[in-house]
This record gives sequence, C-alpha cells and structure tokens, in this order.
Amino acid sequence: MSPLPMLEPMGRIGFAVLGALALAFVGSALWLVHANPEIRWIVGAVVLLLAVGFFWSDRRWRRKKQERRSDSICTFARSLPARTHDTWVVRAVYEELSRDRGIGIRPTDRWKTDLAFDPEDFDECVVEIAKRSRRSLANNEGNPWYGRVRTVADLISFLEHQPKIESLSHNSV
Repeated sequence: MSPLPMLEPMGRIGFAVLGALALAFVGSALWLVHANPEIRWIVGAVVLLLAVGFFWSDRRWRRKKQERRSDSICTFARSLPARTHDTWVVRAVYEELSRDRGIGIRPTDRWKTDLAFDPEDFDECVVEIAKRSRRSLANNEGNPWYGRVRTVADLISFLEHQPKIESLSHNSV
C-alpha cells in the first residue's frame, strides 16, 4: 500500500476536452433516443433504476447515521477485547474512518459494504491512519494480515503487525 502520487489540477485545455467529450456523449444519446423510439423505453428504465438505486442507498445511509448517532470512541474501544490492542492504533482508526464517513464506526464494519469505501479511498485513509498511529507501511507484504483486511477490526490487527516508526520522518510511511 504505497501512497498514490498527487495529481496535478486540470488546466483549461483539460476542462475544454472533458466538456467536449461530455457534450458529444449527451448529443449522441439524445440523437439515439430521438432516432429510435424503442430506445426511449430502455433509457427510461435505466434512468428509473439509477434513481431508485440512489434513493435506496441514500435512505440506507441516513438510517445507519441515525442509529449510530450516539456511537463514540468509547463504545468503539469497549467493543474490542480489553487490553489487547494498541490504543494509538484504535484511536487513529476510529477517528480517521468516522471523520471520513461521517458516522460512528464499529469493529465489525466491513470497509467495502458497510462503510462504502472504494479501494483507492480506503488506501488513502490507511496511509493517514498509519501516520497518526506512527506505523510504517513499508514491507507490508510480510504482514500476516496482508490481503485479509475485510473489517475495521482486521485493519487494527494489520496496523498492529506493522513496525513502529521511531522518528517523525514522513518518508518511512
């Protein structure tokens, strides 16, 4: 899990090309719908399915946020086995993930399905968590948890098996 290189902001030419591509796509779609009446039903069904999916996902997320409004670092830490985890790692994991997702985090949360992370965003969060908990991500292939992190508790175990950083150098992470 090496940090991704920072991308440069898109310039005016990039926005012009992106805008032209978007305009061409929309124009082609409108022409296709206008030229073939039967396509209208397909496009309408796809738009309806996308709207229902978005509504359902938003509703599920709001419900989860409502039921976890009283969750805190205290309930998170109490749900883990007592005195077996590094408190710096536990705090860093909870604070970074809850800040990023906007809800209380539980050790049983799966990062892909329950927290709706995509792999790139999750990797960025792991890098930040490693910095906060002073853990190195170098040589992570040797970690017994490498490739097995599915839940928040797995992430804690993964980071605890990474070597500690003794200095404040950012090159080690």
